[in-house]
Amino acid sequence: MKNKFKEVAKVILIIIFLTTTIKAQEITIANWYENKSGAVVLSFDDWLPSHANIVVNQLENHQLPATFFVTIQNTKYQKNAFIMMRKAFANGCEIANHTLTHPDLTAIDIEEAKNEILGARKILMDSIPGNPCLSFSFPMGVKDKDLIQFLKMYHINARGINAPNENNLNYNFIKQANDYYKLETVRIWRVITPKKVGNWLDYVTKGGGLLTFMIHSIENENNPAGWDPIPEKYLSEILDTVKAHQNQLWITTMAKATQYHQQKNNTQIKIVKNSNSSTQFKIIHTLNATMFNHDLTILLSKEKEIKAIKIGKNNIVFKEIGNHYQFNIPYNAQKVEIIYKN
Repeated sequence: MKNKFKEVAKVILIIIFLTTTIKAQEITIANWYENKSGAVVLSFDDWLPSHANIVVNQLENHQLPATFFVTIQNTKYQKNAFIMMRKAFANGCEIANHTLTHPDLTAIDIEEAKNEILGARKILMDSIPGNPCLSFSFPMGVKDKDLIQFLKMYHINARGINAPNENNLNYNFIKQANDYYKLETVRIWRVITPKKVGNWLDYVTKGGGLLTFMIHSIENENNPAGWDPIPEKYLSEILDTVKAHQNQLWITTMAKATQYHQQKNNTQIKIVKNSNSSTQFKIIHTLNATMFNHDLTILLSKEKEIKAIKIGKNNIVFKEIGNHYQFNIPYNAQKVEIIYKN
């Protein structure tokens, strides 16, 4: 009986040993792309003349992206409007929807409101090849449930004009799906100094959420003041301040920020094969692939040393950071293989 007990105990120990040996390393999706602490979006409203004449080049000089919310009627007397939009888009900026004529959408007939939204979207998609036009900004910040339900069919977010709470820029800023269509923003105007902008960036670094800035016209000796103007020198100082936080924060567009946030929170990692030599996993999600296709940043704990990471025959670049490995994968990746060193 004792010998039989010993044999059973030995088998149990072997099972425990093997289970421990081939236990998969912890694989998680980073909260934000490249595992940044938070996300920041610079947004410029209305497509005013100074956007084409000043902002596009300033962003290019600073190597920063931004989201331009375009009101189509403002392009009628700007000969270079769509040329500069295409340049901005090629430089990583987003060209987004701010309606045809900037009306209070709740004060007009719903069919007219739909035409304001879809008419502008079509022009922006037709005029900027490859532009998915996924973001929307409510004129004057006015919105209601019916508009939000309609927007969901064509856009993945919408921004208002309400200011955020500086103490509440947390990662879990979405409590229900409609909250993606009620995004808050910090208005940049003369009384908001570059130092205050830096403070806002520190708040979101600490909170880990999404921070957006709203800017209107820029003025210099060749561009007169428009709506809610700030001087070009001031804009440059703001961009310098944002640039200085780029190591900690993901400076991106509205579409990319909300794409990634929704993907991260609607995606599961499933281990499909696991051994001492490799682990294979895939990602499972139900999001619309035409709207949600941003690469995901994967974090892998460092219980084992990595030899290679592959998708099919393609090697994926990875790096060691602290106690984890980090790499990016396409959102449509069906099988990712992690190969360990012997």
